[in-house]
Amino acid sequence: MTEAELQKRIAYQFGLINGNIVLPNILLTVGRVGHYEADLLYITPKRYCTEVEIKISMADFKGDFKKKIYHNSDIVRNFYYAFPHELYQENSTEINQILLDSDAGIMAVRDFQGRCARILRDPKTRRNIKPITEQKLYELLRIGCMKWYTANRM
Repeated sequence: MTEAELQKRIAYQFGLINGNIVLPNILLTVGRVGHYEADLLYITPKRYCTEVEIKISMADFKGDFKKKIYHNSDIVRNFYYAFPHELYQENSTEINQILLDSDAGIMAVRDFQGRCARILRDPKTRRNIKPITEQKLYELLRIGCMKWYTANRM
């Protein structure tokens, strides 16, 4: 499965089925350190944000830990790594070892429609993160709409 296919399946489950707002490829800020792009961000009705980082290979996964800025935006309350189901099955021992001291949750995504993303490990909730403000929600929705419009122009 490609990253885009995984995004669509996760977005369907956590957006349409579970009633959250889902935004793909959103630029997130880490204090004054800089920015990084979240593969998927979903916002609950209570305005808590969860980030999903999609990995389609072990090299891609391992490369994530070499980045200057890690997945610790000041609006993300929960963080997951998502893998194609087969990739996780083949590498579960190594993935779990790498994430042993991490607050990241793990989900595996199967290649079918519906509830295809299975949470294998819950994330450690970052309890210091509060719900986003209405203004921040508006900013994120605006970015999401602009991305959709840009991708779907005639």
